[in-house]
Amino acid sequence: MRQKLSVLIPCKDEGHNIRACIDSVRNIAAEILVADSGSTDETLDIVADLANSDPKIRIIQREYINPSNFKNWAIPQARYPWVMPLDADERVTDELAEEINELLTGTLKDDAYRIPRINYFVGKPIHFSGWQKDAPVRLFRKEECCYDDRHVHEHLLVPSKNIGRLNCSLLHYTCASLKEMLEKNIHYSQLAAQDLQEKGSKPGFLNLVMRPVLRFLRHYLWKQGFRDGREGLLLSCLAANGVFTKYAFLLALEKDPAISSALNQNNPENPPSSIQLPKKENAA
Repeated sequence: MRQKLSVLIPCKDEGHNIRACIDSVRNIAAEILVADSGSTDETLDIVADLANSDPKIRIIQREYINPSNFKNWAIPQARYPWVMPLDADERVTDELAEEINELLTGTLKDDAYRIPRINYFVGKPIHFSGWQKDAPVRLFRKEECCYDDRHVHEHLLVPSKNIGRLNCSLLHYTCASLKEMLEKNIHYSQLAAQDLQEKGSKPGFLNLVMRPVLRFLRHYLWKQGFRDGREGLLLSCLAANGVFTKYAFLLALEKDPAISSALNQNNPENPPSSIQLPKKENAA
């Protein structure tokens, strides 16, 4: 018997992406759950229009605190036992859809599956620059997994460690312009600084000066970013800048506690959920 899949799409102001994202998963999803965190563009109008002709599409909404918190809130609302989170800037190819359908029809031996990604940067596919082994865990049993407690770059917790890997790839369109990538870089660095502060990390001279240099060399030379041409150089510079900005924000948080208080203030109506692994239900 084929296992049913809920595709979860967290989004905010993704009017330029959401239709293509939803269309790419129609052939694999028994449910398409769009989790919106306050869109002010045409995103919700587009989803509502699509839902009028496809009852498996539905919308849930809540304020966004961080990616782990938001996904851990949304996942239990999925109707089906298997869940696949998908960013609005990602697409499931026909080949990947066929592989997922075959997997769900057969015997699923693992509790989660990695899916390789082909990442595009300003329209060009990136084959090196540290992205060549990108394969996040994306398909998993709802009752077995949840995300760790991070402000950015969340990881899926799979207690059994039974993680398989698919062969076909997702397409990931990271950004349409360098400006968009720089804005993301700054935003993620600010969130990463909060994670560092909570771990008790210190900015320090080595972190502010040496780590960015080493990150550039790692991406451009060791990860062969030079083979991606101009885009590889830009990505390696952005990686180094992200490290510097992260520790610069950490220095600002350390020097001014008011900044930390403002960043960590949560809406009392939507407190961060504690990270608890789902309990297994006894078989009937």
